[in-house]
Amino acid sequence: MKSIALYYSKSRISGSLFSADSHNASATTVQSTMVLEVEKSQMKIVAATKKTVGSTLPVPYEEPGEKTATNTELHLNVWKVETGSLFLNPAMYIDFGIMFPKSYKTLCLFLPFDIDGCPQDLSDILRANDQTLGAVFNADIQVTSRVNDNYCTVSFINEDRSFYLYKLGETNFTTESFTDTPKGTFIKVTINSEPEGEACSQIYVRFRVRLKDKSQYVKSEHITNDLLQAAFSMTDLYDVRINETRVLDSKVKETMKLARLEMCKFDKVHMFYMVDTRETVHNGSSLKQDTRILESEQWDKYQPKTSLHNTTFVAYHWKKRRKADKDDDKKFDEKPISSFSVFFSSIYPRLYWGRMFAYVAVAILLSWVGSMLSFKFYDIIMSVDEAGFWKSWLKPAISFFLLVFVCLYLIVTKIGVTKSKIYRKR
Repeated sequence: MKSIALYYSKSRISGSLFSADSHNASATTVQSTMVLEVEKSQMKIVAATKKTVGSTLPVPYEEPGEKTATNTELHLNVWKVETGSLFLNPAMYIDFGIMFPKSYKTLCLFLPFDIDGCPQDLSDILRANDQTLGAVFNADIQVTSRVNDNYCTVSFINEDRSFYLYKLGETNFTTESFTDTPKGTFIKVTINSEPEGEACSQIYVRFRVRLKDKSQYVKSEHITNDLLQAAFSMTDLYDVRINETRVLDSKVKETMKLARLEMCKFDKVHMFYMVDTRETVHNGSSLKQDTRILESEQWDKYQPKTSLHNTTFVAYHWKKRRKADKDDDKKFDEKPISSFSVFFSSIYPRLYWGRMFAYVAVAILLSWVGSMLSFKFYDIIMSVDEAGFWKSWLKPAISFFLLVFVCLYLIVTKIGVTKSKIYRKR
């Protein structure tokens, strides 16, 4: 399976990712930004040196909250809902929640599939319902916003932590299809304005995309080891990968490099698979899986619309974070998370009329063959002439041969024989 890739830039990249002009403009912007950053850092070092008494060594400048704002936090929600009126078809949505340092001005996602329509911003739903926003972060939160402002401040009540929730619109999104191999979609998110004040060091955005073709990202198969169940059930295989460079196509890497984008590193990654209760999920990952039922009062306005009434969703959760220090849970390891992967499979009911018709046809053929081979022992005993004898014994001989063949087949396939023992096969 191909990997999702998340990149960033500390400058605003205008134009198309595939345009040479945008690459040149991006390079110029990056160079000027680097010069400004160097000048700012030198000024800060000088200022810190002047404030230091009794020492000639400069004191390194440190931004407030810099330790927790150097990397990215990713929330990935995969939704599978049933749509349609007479015949139901599964539709798949993916929500991306990205927490990133305030210095990032451009985010770019590569999705190894085509999307249906434009990305949908979810910040308005989160702003309108504090319970849903609190459920996203599994914490008690407080939202402070201004009228007609794209930013609102979200504070954790029981923690000394806060961030800006940024509202996205059409001017923030640039979507481009990747027609080369492999096919996919680039989504560029540009932060067009700055928040007022210095209360927070991180910005959070959240948006949703719909897959145009589920088969581009999910592998569906029949249950081949059960002929009857295969007519009523299907199994899906999910191999979700994020920033897996070994499976990321070289042309994608080249495009990101030309645009002067760098791959994100993560402090935390949370992934949820949301599906109704009829589906059974089997974890194939080394990560621990948590499961719970979604509270309808918290998620009713947030979740995608489904055609099945009274649907109860179950959330399957995997997470990965930088290992905490033994002495202090707020301290992290030196190395951030460079990639994330989860594999799982699911079995769900799906009726296939073609396979059902084939089963009925086989049953009719078998009954017809059985009627053709039916015989009476009285006719065999009463046969006198040679022609009648062979005619009456033909059907029993065929039936006896088929019976012996089935018995031998079962013995050979289920029981093995060696010189020393007899053993049972699967």
